[in-house]
Amino acid sequence: MYRNVDFVERSKKLADEIIAIERERYRPYYESILKFIRTDKRFRIIVGGEIAINGFIDNVIDINEIVGHPYHFVLYTDKPTELTTELVMHIYNTIPADTVYRSLLISTPVFVGSEYLIRLTNRALCSIQIIGEYRNKSLIDIVRPVKIGGLELLPPEVILIDIYRRIMSADKVEDQDELIATEVKLFTRFSRDILRGKIGGGALEVDQINNGFPVIVALRKALLDKFMAYGRSMIVGKQAIDETKSNDLQGLQICTSLTEEEIREAIQSSMDTVGERDSPESNIEFTKLITELSDSNITIKPVPHLYTLSMPIDHRLRRYRLTVELKKGDKLKRLNLLDIFTAGQYDIIARHPYTLLRFIFVDLWTLNLIGMIGEVAESTLSREIDQLLQLAIRAHALVKPLDEDYKKMYFGSYFDDMLAKHLAKSFSKRDYGQVIYPHVITELGVRPQA
Repeated sequence: MYRNVDFVERSKKLADEIIAIERERYRPYYESILKFIRTDKRFRIIVGGEIAINGFIDNVIDINEIVGHPYHFVLYTDKPTELTTELVMHIYNTIPADTVYRSLLISTPVFVGSEYLIRLTNRALCSIQIIGEYRNKSLIDIVRPVKIGGLELLPPEVILIDIYRRIMSADKVEDQDELIATEVKLFTRFSRDILRGKIGGGALEVDQINNGFPVIVALRKALLDKFMAYGRSMIVGKQAIDETKSNDLQGLQICTSLTEEEIREAIQSSMDTVGERDSPESNIEFTKLITELSDSNITIKPVPHLYTLSMPIDHRLRRYRLTVELKKGDKLKRLNLLDIFTAGQYDIIARHPYTLLRFIFVDLWTLNLIGMIGEVAESTLSREIDQLLQLAIRAHALVKPLDEDYKKMYFGSYFDDMLAKHLAKSFSKRDYGQVIYPHVITELGVRPQA
């Protein structure tokens, strides 16, 4: 009797229809947010998330695409508290007065002063996050947004950092195929801009100054051996690519899951002695090398630095940079020994070209930071950015399909980003600000304090 009826397919079709009807209810509010972003001149607003990704791919902002998917606006600004207050009231005024929706609109602080969430009937409409400052300069000036459809969007080189992270994340395995397809489209656009000369391009160069200081090379090798001995680190950057690596390990970078204490121990151990080598002259204690350099009126001093990268995404990423200062008379030269990225402390890190690409784009962000504060000559900065862009092209050529083998070549531990935020919040004694109920504000006639 029911032989020709496909109940599974019918149920799926009915469910899709119900979901489409439900999502359509929110169209006026998405349109309201879109209008606010395009027309309000009081705030500098940059759009990220899936809406920005689709904007790049389609070269248009499609309201039907936004309504038809479980997307929400991800907005970045230098005034998140003020923007949240104004936007939630703007949405409230869009809701018809005779509906219950007015009493179900709410904005809540994730972190007061830096991140807020606007919800309607418990559905996320908009996340508002801060783009802060770096050395008293607004980071919004270095993001370099791309204008599409009357909106300013996070540029592909920033979005790609998050894409590479998500491809490898433990909670996104089911989304890998879609994320990889998105990455191909975004990287194609990004590389096309390079080839058109919008971004630049140049040959990779090697700083020959290291050849005069074998101690620098010996230290890099000692550091690399020490970190790799833990089995929880991988080389990233140009030393991870055959075409660009060098014997002196210049530009050495690693990503690790080691704790802060383990990182300090590994650095100190390498400083105390340069480990055993095949070459007898390399098996020299560090203190003896300092003495030899001092006899030549040159002194050497190892200096560790810890940087918060202040990116709009991946707020937990830290970067250790270990440098040495070579001083002769009044002249001071700083040389990099090693960069250490701490992503493995909270992410699964797979030994795959996607991971290399992630940190190449992190480096690009860092160079833009350096350029903003003017610590490096413009010509030097431009050359280094060109080299990074060419490195990205080389790394992308190494990408291969994900298979079972790569899953055996990983380290680190996954810790959900939102859970980390809630945990940090629970341990903090800060005041996390007020929840905004627009219907109550309207009834009382009192505006919330920003």
